[in-house]
Amino acid sequence: MRRRISYANVAATLALVLSMSGGALAASHYLINSTRQINPKVLKKLKGHVGAPGATGATGATGATGAQGLKGEGGKEGTRGPSDVWQAGNAGSSAGVPPLSVSVPAGSYLVQAQTTIAGGEGTSACFISGGSEKSNSYGSTEKAPGITQMTLHNVETTVLSSPGAIKMECTGAAEFFVYSKLTVTQVGTIH
Repeated sequence: MRRRISYANVAATLALVLSMSGGALAASHYLINSTRQINPKVLKKLKGHVGAPGATGATGATGATGAQGLKGEGGKEGTRGPSDVWQAGNAGSSAGVPPLSVSVPAGSYLVQAQTTIAGGEGTSACFISGGSEKSNSYGSTEKAPGITQMTLHNVETTVLSSPGAIKMECTGAAEFFVYSKLTVTQVGTIH
């Protein structure tokens, strides 16, 4: 049998060649670039299950202690606390009690004074002064006949706006001042 080249044979052969090469060409040019191009059933199968967490690693050894840092600078001196106490005292004499005095910085103070007098009759008085102020006599008393000794007491508060002296002075007709004492305590605030 002899074959003839006919138009139908050429067209069929050409269609076969183009269909084979066109599929290969299409396969090399088209890629899936969106999940919308994949069937949802296939996507479910592509997603795997989340696995169990892995084991925690062992804790490492503690590192060596570092070198000690440099010593810091000393802080500045703090303010004086409210509990300093100053005292002055003396044994008396027949000539009377010399004034007692303590020098203090500015601040608020509780002042306590005590004087013991003996002998004689008449009026004796003691005063406390601090800064520019002078208290009323704290122990003004008239010694009655037959009383051999009596003690005068006073407690005052005062505020000094600048450093100064707090003093105790006594005057009077007593024959003998036995003892006197002045105690000054700095306090935080006087209310």
